[in-house]
Amino acid sequence: MSDISSISSSSMRVRRVSVDSAYAGDAGAEDVRGRGGARKSDRVELSSVAQYLSQLNTEPEPRTDLINRVRSEIDAGTYLTEDKLSAAADQLLDDINFEL
Repeated sequence: MSDISSISSSSMRVRRVSVDSAYAGDAGAEDVRGRGGARKSDRVELSSVAQYLSQLNTEPEPRTDLINRVRSEIDAGTYLTEDKLSAAADQLLDDINFEL
């Protein structure tokens, strides 16, 4: 097994480097900075999954009062009425562009 303690801290050096001086000796510095020495702007691309997750975070909270009322009506057998079924059928026919 190797011994890590043999590495001395005196052999390590830390120095502060600015971004511009880091690219000074780089052959690709022009690609990073663009024309006239100004840096090109950064760009971020989000995947469709990331966009969907972001949208989920901005969706409003579910209306628990409505959900609880509908559940109670379903349990009691009073949720489906002739009026609701007729309205749903009319909407379905409108959605598929079918006229009687």
